[in-house]
Amino acid sequence: RFTRRMEMGGDQMTRRIQGEMNLSYDDAEKLKRDKGMKGEENLQALLKSEADRFIVEVQRSVDYYRAQFREGIFKKIILMGGGALLSGFSEYFATYFDSRVEIDDPFLKIIGGESAGSIRAIGPRFSTTVGLGLRRDL
Repeated sequence: RFTRRMEMGGDQMTRRIQGEMNLSYDDAEKLKRDKGMKGEENLQALLKSEADRFIVEVQRSVDYYRAQFREGIFKKIILMGGGALLSGFSEYFATYFDSRVEIDDPFLKIIGGESAGSIRAIGPRFSTTVGLGLRRDL
């Protein structure tokens, strides 16, 4: 009933790590992916700061929806994109909402061979692409 695409996420986190820790982009990306929000305290603080910006935007969307449709309860929030795969992110995100939080699996209803398992591990990165591909009225 309500969707919103936000152009914020993992890249902003990587750039923040890069700038604050004086690392190359590739080293910052590797650190983010390897440690995530369960890394050292200074890394956690940087990632949580960026995650909080995202959470505020989601809260604004929830408030807008509630004002427009006069409904108070969300059954679930689905996280999509590569940032959803960040270690500890979905758990941190969920602490701010009363609804169930899930990481999207866009390949759930797509039948594939044995190699499909490796792509499912990074499935949230393809949520928009798969969704557009499955639309009937393109």
